[in-house]
This record gives sequence, C-alpha cells and structure tokens, in this order.
Amino acid sequence: MKRKIKEDVEIQIVSPITYNDLYVESLITEWAGIPYAQLSVTLVYLQFLAQLHKTHHWTSLGDPFYGDHLMFERMYDAVTEEIDTVAEKAVGLGSAQNVDLLLVTSQVNKLVSSFGMSQTVPTTTELVRRSFQAELTFLKSLEVLSESMNEQHVNTMGVENMMQGIADAHEKHVYFLKQKCKRGM
Repeated sequence: MKRKIKEDVEIQIVSPITYNDLYVESLITEWAGIPYAQLSVTLVYLQFLAQLHKTHHWTSLGDPFYGDHLMFERMYDAVTEEIDTVAEKAVGLGSAQNVDLLLVTSQVNKLVSSFGMSQTVPTTTELVRRSFQAELTFLKSLEVLSESMNEQHVNTMGVENMMQGIADAHEKHVYFLKQKCKRGM
C-alpha cells in the first residue's frame, strides 16, 4: 500500500497539470466564428504535440536513451497521421480557413509558451514529464472541444468517432509516459 501511495504522489509531483477550460475556449474564440473551429484547435494541439515529441526524440540521452528515443518517435509518428486526418476533416466540413497557417502557428506558439518551454535542453526525466503533462492536457482539451461541438450541434458521428480514436491513442501515450515516470527513469 505504501508503494502505491508513493507512486501516486510521485506522479502528481511529476505532472502538475496546468489546465484551464477557459484557455481552450479562448483558442476557439480566436477562430472568429469559423465553423468547426474546434477541429482547428484540435489541429493546433496536435501540431504542438508533434513538435514536442519530435524535439524530445532528438534530444533524449542517457541510460534509457534508445528506448526513450523510440518512444518519442512512435508518439510523433502517430500524431503526424492524426494531424492530416483532423486537417482534412476541418477543411472538408468547414473550409480552408480552418487551417490558416498564421493562426495555427500563433496558437502553437501560445501553447509552447503556456507549457513554460525554455531554450535550455532539459534532462531526459524532464522530457518525459513535459510530454506526460502535455498529453494529459490534450486529453482534457479534447473533452472541452467535443462538448463545444455538441453545444453547437456540429459534432457528427464521423467527427465524434475521429475524436474518440484520437483520445484512445493519446490515453496510450499517457500510459507509457506514466509508466516511465513511475519507474523514476
């Protein structure tokens, strides 16, 4: 029992989730009423995760280097496929405005800033913690985005299916990262 309590406490310390529903809503609002703006925000989060995991893939080092290197690569590859799926759905149901390069880039930069990224190369432990926190935050954001689409009556069966598939994949990412955190790297 002590071990389980210790692990739970460790995870809480490792991943102080800085999540706020209003932040997700503010990102949606920046799309100025464009239909399916929620898919645009999903795209923004996925692009952020792809950049984060790819950077962690490149910069992982130390004893568990190769395993971490491959883990981050698998996450990056999975997210890259999701980016294309979400972007195509956003354009297909909405318009080309849903993938506006300037706004997507601006919002990705906001996410980078909100996660307190610095120019120094973090330790391997910090790489895992950052990815873990980002993945948890993304899952919470997906809930808000899905609820927002439900409220606007634009959450089609196909969109819901896509979002659930993405959530499922990212819950697996959380599992692997959480196991890594529990082992203390």
